[in-house]
Amino acid sequence: MTNMPQKGSVWYHFKHDPNKGVNHMAYQIVGIAIDTTTEKFLVVYKALYDVRESDHGYQGEDFYTRSLLDWVKPIQVNDQIFTRFTEVSESLKIAIIKLSNDMFDKS
Repeated sequence: MTNMPQKGSVWYHFKHDPNKGVNHMAYQIVGIAIDTTTEKFLVVYKALYDVRESDHGYQGEDFYTRSLLDWVKPIQVNDQIFTRFTEVSESLKIAIIKLSNDMFDKS
């Protein structure tokens, strides 16, 4: 595991709550893109949970982007420092992807 997102890797957002399921706030890296306006690197990632649980109101998969800098830099919330995203282990990655595939009826 690294602190740099790699295509196919799976990460938890710091708001992940294991009581809401192993795939809660889990994301898989689709790739790294370059913003053609700013020329900054962007992480392209997709939700591995049913986003109807979120505030977005969409059904099925959602894709997101975040600057690479924001992806890797620590954040402060209520006087606590967090890593915004944490890469999951390979065995947990397999379980999360299987659950996501089953949820979205993919093979």
